[in-house]
Amino acid sequence: MARSGTFAASGAPVAENQSLKKYVGSAIDVTEHELATQELRRREAYFAEAQMLSHTGSFGWKPDSGEIVWSDETYCIFEYERPEKPTLDLVFQRIHPQDRALAQQVIEGVSRSTDFEHEYRLVMPSGRIKHIRVRAHALPDSSGNIEVIGAVTDITERKTAEDNIRRLVDAGILGIFFANVDGAIVEANQAFLQLLQYDRQDLVSGRLRWADLTPAEWRESDERSMRQFLETGVFHYEKEYFRKDGSRVPVLVGGARLQSANEGVVYVLDLSEQKRAEEKIRRSESYLAEAQRLSQPAVGRIPRPVSPDTGRRNAIACWVRLHSATTVARNDISADSSRRPGRDAGPSRKSHPRQGGFRSGHALRSSHHGNQEHSVHGPCCPRPPRRPS
Repeated sequence: MARSGTFAASGAPVAENQSLKKYVGSAIDVTEHELATQELRRREAYFAEAQMLSHTGSFGWKPDSGEIVWSDETYCIFEYERPEKPTLDLVFQRIHPQDRALAQQVIEGVSRSTDFEHEYRLVMPSGRIKHIRVRAHALPDSSGNIEVIGAVTDITERKTAEDNIRRLVDAGILGIFFANVDGAIVEANQAFLQLLQYDRQDLVSGRLRWADLTPAEWRESDERSMRQFLETGVFHYEKEYFRKDGSRVPVLVGGARLQSANEGVVYVLDLSEQKRAEEKIRRSESYLAEAQRLSQPAVGRIPRPVSPDTGRRNAIACWVRLHSATTVARNDISADSSRRPGRDAGPSRKSHPRQGGFRSGHALRSSHHGNQEHSVHGPCCPRPPRRPS
C-alpha cells in the first residue's frame, strides 16, 4: 500500500564518453522532521499570540558576553524596532531616571542571586509612562557561565487602576474597605472608619468584620449579594451597619472582585441625609393632606382627589385668601366700632356714611377698594350659597 510522505532527494548525472548515461541519487524520508518543524512553528505562533494577549515578553541574557535576546512582545513593550539589537544601554535609555539605581543594583547582583522580581517605570519617546514587572531566574549554562532567563510584563493598566482606587480611598469621599468572603475586613480608609465610629487600632486588631456589622434583618440581603458576587464579580444594594455605639447608619454598598476570587473592594455611601430628607417630605405631604381633608367638610363639599402638588398649591392659596379676608374684616370692625354712639359719632358718620351696620358675611365675601372685589373663595374654599335676604 502506497504511503505519502515528505522526502529529501539529491542526485548527480553520470556521463560516459561525453554522453549522459544515467542519474545517480538518493532520497531520505523526512516526513517526521517536517511534521516536527510544523509543530514547532505552530507552538511558536501560539506562544507569540499568548505573549501579545498577556502583554508579557520573554528575554535571555548572558552577563559574561552581554548577549541579549528578546521576543517580539518584549520589543513591543520597550518600543524598539525588531532589527535593532538589544543591549543594556537600550534598556537604560527607557528606564525612568528615578528607577535606574535599582535596576543597576539588580544587574550587578545577578551572579549572587538565582531569582529576582522587581517593578520599574519606563519613559517612552512620546513621554508616556509605562509600568513593567520583571521576573527572572539565573542559572549556569553548559559552560558554567551564568545565563538569565526571564519575563517582562506591561502592568500599566493595572497600576493606573490601582492609583485611581488609591486616590479615591485617600480622598475620603466614600467609605471604602477591602474584605474577603469569610467576613474579614483587611483594609479600610478613614472615611469608612469614621462613619462607623471605629479607629485604625480596631482595624489592625482584626475586630472589624462586615458580617458582625450587619443587623440580623439584613443578613438575608447579605447572602443574596454574596451569591451575586461569586457569580458575577459585582454587587450593590441598600442596607444598614451597626456603629460602635450600637446605633445604626443607612448605607448604599457596592463592590467588585479583585484578582483573587475570594477578595473584593467595597464602596460605602452614607444615606443618612437622604433618609432624613425623604422623611421630611413624607411628613410634609402628610400634614398637607390632613389640612386639605379638614378644610373640605367645613364648606360642605365632597373632596375631590387631587395630586400632591395641586393640594399644596390649593392649601397655600386658600390660606392667603383667608388671611386677606380676615384683615379686611378686622379693619371693617374697627371702623364700625369707632362710629358707635358716644365715640365721635358726628364727624365720623358724615365723613364715612354706611348703609346699615357691619355684617360678618359681607367681609368674607368681598371688600370694595377701587370697585375691585377680593374673593376669598377658590378651589379649596368654595363659595357658600347665599341666604335669602
